[in-house]
Amino acid sequence: MQTGLNNKNILITGASRGIGYACAHKFASEGALITMVSQDPERLELARQKISDTTGANLMPYAQTLLTRRHDTACSSSCSMSIFWSIMQALFRAVGCLI
Repeated sequence: MQTGLNNKNILITGASRGIGYACAHKFASEGALITMVSQDPERLELARQKISDTTGANLMPYAQTLLTRRHDTACSSSCSMSIFWSIMQALFRAVGCLI
């Protein structure tokens, strides 16, 4: 079944476990370009490696500070991610966050 996700840029919050992880795995297996966000850097790296090993996908992990309520962190993170935001085609929010 063609899902239309091949080469689509998708940002997934809560991607190190639960439904966020499951979606990151599924979307990556369908050819999407995944950016994974989580608050736990170690768990995020393990999740990224596991998905990469099983799907062959190259995933981009971002721990904790990408999306936050703190103005200074959000500002610096959004500046470093400005190129990604301009090409993002979907957002899957598996945890609460302020965008």
